[in-house]
Amino acid sequence: MIGALRKGRYFLKSVVVCYQTSLSFSRNSNVLLKFQTWSKISAKILSLGAGSVIVAGVILAQAARDNSPREEADLQCDVTENNTRARGGHKVKDKGQNETKAERKRLHDAVVESRDLIQRIKDEAGCPGVVIGVSVDGKTVWSEGVGFSDLENRIAIGPEKVFRIASISKSITMSIVAKLWESGKLDLDAPVQKYVPDFPEKSVNGEKVTITTRHLVSHLSGIRHYKKESMKTESEEKQDVKDKKSKEKKNDNERRNVEGDEKYKEFYLKKKFATTKEALELFKDDPLLHKPGSKFLYTTHGWTLVSAVLEGASGQTFPKLLTSLFKDLGMSSTYLDVNEPLIYHRGRHYVKNKKGRMINAPYVDNSYKWAGGGLLSTVGDLMKFGNVMLYSFQRDDGTNQVRGERKSEMKSKSKFECRSKMDGIGGNVNLPGYLKRETVQKLWTVVENASPGGETSWGYGMGWSVMPETYKYGFCEHQRYFVSHSGGAMGGSSILLVYPSDKNTQCQKHRRNESQGQGQGQQQSPVKKVLSVDNQSSGDVVSQSPSDGQDRLPQGIVVAVIANTSAVGLSKTAFNIAQIFEQVYR
Repeated sequence: MIGALRKGRYFLKSVVVCYQTSLSFSRNSNVLLKFQTWSKISAKILSLGAGSVIVAGVILAQAARDNSPREEADLQCDVTENNTRARGGHKVKDKGQNETKAERKRLHDAVVESRDLIQRIKDEAGCPGVVIGVSVDGKTVWSEGVGFSDLENRIAIGPEKVFRIASISKSITMSIVAKLWESGKLDLDAPVQKYVPDFPEKSVNGEKVTITTRHLVSHLSGIRHYKKESMKTESEEKQDVKDKKSKEKKNDNERRNVEGDEKYKEFYLKKKFATTKEALELFKDDPLLHKPGSKFLYTTHGWTLVSAVLEGASGQTFPKLLTSLFKDLGMSSTYLDVNEPLIYHRGRHYVKNKKGRMINAPYVDNSYKWAGGGLLSTVGDLMKFGNVMLYSFQRDDGTNQVRGERKSEMKSKSKFECRSKMDGIGGNVNLPGYLKRETVQKLWTVVENASPGGETSWGYGMGWSVMPETYKYGFCEHQRYFVSHSGGAMGGSSILLVYPSDKNTQCQKHRRNESQGQGQGQQQSPVKKVLSVDNQSSGDVVSQSPSDGQDRLPQGIVVAVIANTSAVGLSKTAFNIAQIFEQVYR
């Protein structure tokens, strides 16, 4: 009897000790204090006898479950109480918490507004699906798909889907041109025959002329686009009209009631071209439409000649040059538009027939235009490419600095220092860009005579469309500087827009002076903190690490949009979305 009472006393004492210590443990957030608490618990339990260990374990487990939800709440209450005492008894929430909530709200509103713009263009164009990605200061803040990537199987579209990016391929090819130019392997002003001896010499109006790579990358060469009919005789044009009418009756599905390149026969090529030299046969013997350098004429065939120049300058095939570029830039979801290999997450492409009904895009082989419009990619890879270019554009490396000097600087640093500078949002300014700053500035500057004319204010640089910054009158319209490239493929439309931060620009200084009413103003950092929206979490906003202003590059907004049908104008939508996000992070 006495032994039973003694065991019962030990049992009750173990219950009391375990409960008290478990409460102490649950309120402790410090790792060291937790360890000390566990040590005390273990000592007391063992002193009570081995028979109480099982009971103690059950009680501690239950106490942990009961108190774990309160741990975070208790800590928050402690912080609130401390803040209250520190602020004279007034319950004021932490300022950083308020700012974060405000930023989340602004980002959420920007996404809602931008999503509506995407839905509008989808509805207006009757597009099966549209996918968009937006990055700020090198960090993706929003990516989402609206609609279907596969209509027949009802597969939703998403940021991981791979589609034709059409003429954005020109901007990607231009980075290879620039790299060889920087290394001295390519002379932009040398005749193309230096690198492609088989390309015939040309003349215009009986005068011998020279085509250079600089002409080609700015659409100033005079080489024709897909349309070949403009060079035919009157009798040939009449015969083509008859052939066209008979073909429309015979094969209605291959005639599209849309504007753009789809009205050209060469757009429907199904032949596989084994080499770049073979692709040149399509146009190399055709006469030039104007004297090189005198006039802007957009041409995809001209970029096929660019790829031949790159092969001659590098000694490598163009597909191999592209593969090497994708690896260097980390574009793991960008490919040649080849039909045979399995490309995971490849989406379907669609066009409209004459009655406006959506049908599957006809089979085409784009091997004749890898450089000018023959690539597949995702919005994620396009944003990455845009940020690579933006970083190089903003990284102040000194115009007289050569690539070798910058490599030696990095070699003098330890591996730990180099790795630490790569962490966080964007990149550290001490890391070199893929291209020199001076090089990208030339790529992103309008070339003389490389403008379509008319009422348009944009021009063409080298592989990029450029919108110059203009601010003519006080408090009036301000046209921001940005670069972009749109694309139209068989069953696909695309746009990549790079919107650099406008801090420290001349027009920005004027606007600051106006708003402050004085000669000098202080420009704040355009980005305080980067937030992101996860498409898979119903629009939840996730806080990311803050930007460090001048210490972090790139600084600006990159927008990539892809639609899986032809003839969808995406440029204005991308520009409007860039402006919306600039309001959030300005």
